[in-house]
Amino acid sequence: MLERAEGHSAAVCRGYLRFFATRSTAEQWTGWQADLSGAVLDQVEAERLGAEIFSPLLTAPAQ
Repeated sequence: MLERAEGHSAAVCRGYLRFFATRSTAEQWTGWQADLSGAVLDQVEAERLGAEIFSPLLTAPAQ
């Protein structure tokens, strides 16, 4: 489920996005975060989610 938030994208995403070179590195890092919830996404999933979140920012306003 995607929760809607208001504000600049950097403010909305800060603290929620992490980028890793490999899935194993990401999974290792998440194992160190006891209070972390969420999921490790592969590139296709991350691109889909990024488009869902940010596509409204990239479309030209109606004139």
